[in-house]
Amino acid sequence: MENFLSGVERLYKNNLQKVITRDFDNEVMSFLSYFTTLQYIRVDKFIASMQKSWDKVAEWSDEFSGGNEYTLLLADIVKKQIPTTDLGGMIHSNACIIYNNTEFPFLTSDSPVVRKNFNLSDLKLIIPQEKLDLSIPDSHESAFFFFPLTPSIAYVSCDLIKSGRMLDFNESELDHIFI
Repeated sequence: MENFLSGVERLYKNNLQKVITRDFDNEVMSFLSYFTTLQYIRVDKFIASMQKSWDKVAEWSDEFSGGNEYTLLLADIVKKQIPTTDLGGMIHSNACIIYNNTEFPFLTSDSPVVRKNFNLSDLKLIIPQEKLDLSIPDSHESAFFFFPLTPSIAYVSCDLIKSGRMLDFNESELDHIFI
């Protein structure tokens, strides 16, 4: 698992450099969507929640068969599946990069990807209204992914944001956050 992730992280460095220089294309955004998804599913909290279901299946199967072979077989199955899981275009179609030109840096952590369900009212608090798709009813909730790549650059994805690869945040956009 760690060997697989270290290989992906090497590719990440090249793609991040293209984002930093604002010279990126659909291929870079596709990779960043893949990488964001990997970062979201590789944390212990996500793995533990998924493994819990597999452990329950193993327990039932072992009760039925009278052994413990399924517990052994399915131990750490979620970690083992990550390198071969087809993540598809899970969040790429609505992805964009935010360039933070303010004095307030993006914060990073051990759980780097934040995923929350938002509607337009929620998103208006952090994304300027003119950058949102206002044709979508406010009752519609969507998954919003936020992944700080550096203190001044973040990957975001949400179908409520108008398509486009870049968003620049300046001091004037802070009005939305500090209302």
